Amino acid sequence: MDRPSITVPLVRFVGIGGHVEPGESWGEAVLREAREEAGLEVSLVAPEATYLLDDDGTVTDISTMLDWPDCPRPWFIWSGVQSLGRAPQEYAHHLLTAAFSAVVPGDVEPHPLSEMPAIVAISEAHLRRAAEQPVRLGDLLADGAHIWESTAVPRPALLDPAGSARGYAVLLTQHASRA
Repeated sequence: MDRPSITVPLVRFVGIGGHVEPGESWGEAVLREAREEAGLEVSLVAPEATYLLDDDGTVTDISTMLDWPDCPRPWFIWSGVQSLGRAPQEYAHHLLTAAFSAVVPGDVEPHPLSEMPAIVAISEAHLRRAAEQPVRLGDLLADGAHIWESTAVPRPALLDPAGSARGYAVLLTQHASRA
């Protein structure tokens, strides 16, 4: 007897984030998005350096070249082209994304709000592994990751980093190869 094939969902994950509202600074946007998406009051911290991550995987320290209007400056900036829409109306759109370092005071836990079905806290090693090949959520949880859910995520789901999470994985990989 043939077994039915089981489809395992591929779940793309990103860091907490969003866009800058009119009249808002980048730093203010980060604080607002952390409240809106995770119910967290965070404090931004200055990174040791700011990196530019290009679409081709190149990582460049731009700390001395960056004239950033807000304080603190971002930890990394990703610059790349993303295809939007579907053929025949598909078009390329250049994106510039800034990722910031932040801390959460005390032992406060996140709460996924309206835009987030779940928040998963993983280690840098977990992120690098997922960037190489999607990883089962259940395996990450068994290996020490934590999850807070407003909507249950199937444990067999394969997690694949996208957006700022992919950028962070690239940065970690570049630093590991330089060490």
